[in-house]
Amino acid sequence: MRGGRSAVALGRGGALLLVVAVWSGCGSATEPSVPVVLEAATPTILAGTVGTAVTPAPSVRVTDGAGTPVAGVMVNFDVSGMSGSIATPSGLSDANGLASVGSWTLPTRAGSASLTARVGETRVFFVAEAEAGPVTHIWLVGGNGQIGTAGDPLPDRLQVRVTDAAPAYNSIVGVAVTFTVISGGGSVDGASTVTDADGHAESGAWTLGPLVGTQEVKVEAGSVQVNFTATAN
Repeated sequence: MRGGRSAVALGRGGALLLVVAVWSGCGSATEPSVPVVLEAATPTILAGTVGTAVTPAPSVRVTDGAGTPVAGVMVNFDVSGMSGSIATPSGLSDANGLASVGSWTLPTRAGSASLTARVGETRVFFVAEAEAGPVTHIWLVGGNGQIGTAGDPLPDRLQVRVTDAAPAYNSIVGVAVTFTVISGGGSVDGASTVTDADGHAESGAWTLGPLVGTQEVKVEAGSVQVNFTATAN
């Protein structure tokens, strides 16, 4: 007959540790028990780029009540919801009491992801911030294709959204964006800015040059660029 019980203990530095006590045999619960402590062996707060593996890969240590490593204990790893994927969902602790998830690849959508290591009802939690990747797209949100009089300002500001790659197209915050007139003359107010919390950036007024016909403004963010066009009458 086998059973188990749990308790809470204070570890080094006052950290809260969960303890599982396990016993074997056919006697009562008053027989000697062997406590098992599960604790993080790597940092529990992590960060990385979307779609990539975090470093270091989360691992935990299994010890007895005296701090001695315990080998051969099954440790299960789980990722919740849209928290990416793991290489090793479960495994036995080694001679040093260690068990690792192998690798944890973050989801493609930016935001918080979580992973849980578990032995019975005892858990250790890891949290990672999945950050947007490099700039791959500049989307023209507003101000493209306007028609105005040569030499006059256009009514609408030039607006863009800056994102990383498919499939998530995560907005990129705080990236520098520049607006540069490349044909037709004229000028753009507020030609340098940065993206906001939604990845958006907006220029000041675009004043057309003196030439009749198509005029263009180039927008750059990172190594990516796109053009706005307007027609001057």
